[in-house]
Amino acid sequence: MHDRVQRALEVELGELLPFFSAPGVRDLEVEENGAVFLRDGEGNRALDLVLSESQRWAVLSTVAGALGDVISELDPTVEGVLDVWNVRFVGVVPPLSSGPAFVIRFLPRDEVTLGSYLGQGILTRSQLQWIRDSLLAGASLVISGGQNVGKTRFARACLHHYLEARPELRITTIEDGVRELQYPGRGVMLCTLDAEDPRRRFDTRRLLRFSLRLNTDILVIGELRGPEAHEWQKAVITGTGGSVVTIHASSADDVFSRLEDMISEAGVVPSRRRLARAIDGIVSLDFDGSRFTADVYRVDGLDSSQDPVLLRVL
Repeated sequence: MHDRVQRALEVELGELLPFFSAPGVRDLEVEENGAVFLRDGEGNRALDLVLSESQRWAVLSTVAGALGDVISELDPTVEGVLDVWNVRFVGVVPPLSSGPAFVIRFLPRDEVTLGSYLGQGILTRSQLQWIRDSLLAGASLVISGGQNVGKTRFARACLHHYLEARPELRITTIEDGVRELQYPGRGVMLCTLDAEDPRRRFDTRRLLRFSLRLNTDILVIGELRGPEAHEWQKAVITGTGGSVVTIHASSADDVFSRLEDMISEAGVVPSRRRLARAIDGIVSLDFDGSRFTADVYRVDGLDSSQDPVLLRVL
């Protein structure tokens, strides 16, 4: 970002700017009426701030310009990363919304470790040890939960564990548009590319196929959303040394049905037996309104009704 543009944006952000350096802030949400909400480790709360419509338009226009884009009624969205602050910006204006609104997501700025989840009381000591041992044994781990429960953050903690315990491992990370995992060890960081030319367009499914040619020891995917789940399942069954993926699922029980829906999008009939072979463990994250929680399960095949057997790690 050019210095002049950065200075202009600092002025336009006004009262929001101090939160960019505040510890623990995860998101700033500016609503269509100008109300501002902050999300941190304690949840989501309203701030005593209201941004005028003209101020919101100014922020959105400057951000769009910094990203080489224009936001208007004809092109009413803007999305991208502002590297100078390491934030992801998503904005929308009428006619898609009733007023200009945007969300600023702060990408991880600290090195999070699995041990920190023990210190915060989110994981028990036995859960922590099981996850550590499973990762180093080449397990395939699914991190599930709703929005803003820290799935990507937990995946970063898993990456940190690989780096500390097995720095020789070659790890390929795949993410959709924004590099949040930021793994500093050996390997390749792949990011989706939505180009106009179909030959230059790389979605998660195409990146998954490509990653298998990169001598990958461990495959980490920022989020499974659709038909790429079929490629992931094949990869972990047929040769990848280990895997960590995140998906949106309301509970551990919902993980299998969500993956079945995704695999169906690839035009393939899903198989619970193959999914049970592909998944070794599930970490289900949640936020109960006052604190973050985690349930850890070991997948032990299927029962007589072809339902997954989930053994809770206490």
